[in-house]
Amino acid sequence: MNNSLIKLIFVTLLNKQKYYFVKFSFIVLILNLSGCIKTNDNLASLPVIPFPQVQVNLGKNYEFKEYYSIKNRQIIKTVTNKDWDIAFSNNLSSKKQVLLNYGVNTFYQGINTFSTNFNNTLSILDYNRFLNLNKYSNYYDENDSLFNDNFYYESGILKSNKFIYIIQRGENSLNLNWKKIQILSFDENEVHILISNLDNSSRFDVKVPLNKTSNYTYFSFEKNSAVDIEPKKEDWDIEFTRYVQNVTQFDITQYYAVAGALLNPSKNIEVSRIENKAIENIKLQDVQNLNYSKSLYEIGYDWKNFSSASNDGFYSILPRVYAIKLNNEFYTLQFIETTKVIGNKRYNGYPLFLQNNL
Repeated sequence: MNNSLIKLIFVTLLNKQKYYFVKFSFIVLILNLSGCIKTNDNLASLPVIPFPQVQVNLGKNYEFKEYYSIKNRQIIKTVTNKDWDIAFSNNLSSKKQVLLNYGVNTFYQGINTFSTNFNNTLSILDYNRFLNLNKYSNYYDENDSLFNDNFYYESGILKSNKFIYIIQRGENSLNLNWKKIQILSFDENEVHILISNLDNSSRFDVKVPLNKTSNYTYFSFEKNSAVDIEPKKEDWDIEFTRYVQNVTQFDITQYYAVAGALLNPSKNIEVSRIENKAIENIKLQDVQNLNYSKSLYEIGYDWKNFSSASNDGFYSILPRVYAIKLNNEFYTLQFIETTKVIGNKRYNGYPLFLQNNL
């Protein structure tokens, strides 16, 4: 072996040592920056990326929700969660006529007082008397029956019992964060409601016209009017949002704010779960004969696991593929991340997934 060749090998090895040293130093730096932040613990198990990535932006504090079109592989609308308080179904045969804001936090709750005299003043103590009753109202939660007692059908026409509901809008005890609402009537064109603070101040008598282009008409207590939230119901398939779910983790069962994917209630979307697979290994023939579910939260939030009950825990992504059947066409979807680095810090609220059109 000549001297030139020996020199070349030596320089090459030296450069490799420098490369691995720099790489190791960079990894140590990243770990130091994110050591107490929720993050993904199984990056090595993520699939090779054979398809375009879809980035969801729920925000650092889960302040947004996004509506997604499967066929177009595109986020079609982003809205701010705090822009609405209550929503009314545009379909009188819906299982859920009224929703509370499910995108803010677990403190956004309501109770039925079973009273009908709106002139009576109420207080936070009245709310606490009913805390053992169901407090949430979400269209994807089949066990939720908060507003069911308020409605009945008479000769096929939807009627209201005119019960007064107390709505808690925040986690502190300020009266301004609480509202009472009475639904006087609910027909195919509009909802007639009374709204005020618990002491009857700031009282409004409002008729809300229903927007037939969407599943629900959304209403703001701040504006005392309908607000533009949901896109046209035929334009979207999945809503990425933060919502409240009865969750069991670390042997504790409680209502908990989770981030996940909810299906469009007006579409016939079916989902099946395929465990321990990579999306690039699944073909059309693999999904055609699966058992499919029509549950609105079949994708849901549990494609990730929270590793610790403490604040310094992190998420790991499950090796799961979702097979989706829509209009006799098949798609597969696999999450690969739920965090994003912003300004040298890692934040939750940024799901990243792959989608294949089979």
